[in-house]
Amino acid sequence: GLAPSGMALSCLNARSPAVVANLWDVTDGESDRFCRALMDSFERGGCLLTAVASARRACRLRYLTGAAAVCYGAPITVEPRGGAEA
Repeated sequence: GLAPSGMALSCLNARSPAVVANLWDVTDGESDRFCRALMDSFERGGCLLTAVASARRACRLRYLTGAAAVCYGAPITVEPRGGAEA
């Protein structure tokens, strides 16, 4: 049989709790748009899966480029970023 392999699995094996990756190639501009929206959404706190779903809507081709983004690993959540920086 074929053993699973790839960059996402390597990150998970290195104890990364989750990995966001694309199933197919996307353009630089769309990837930038998606990443910006993902980070903006995730900084407000909440679930990574919800942030990925929200960021898909920022793509111009949301059913092509947005659908390429997937999340592997545990459904992690974060507290909102706030307060004064030390």
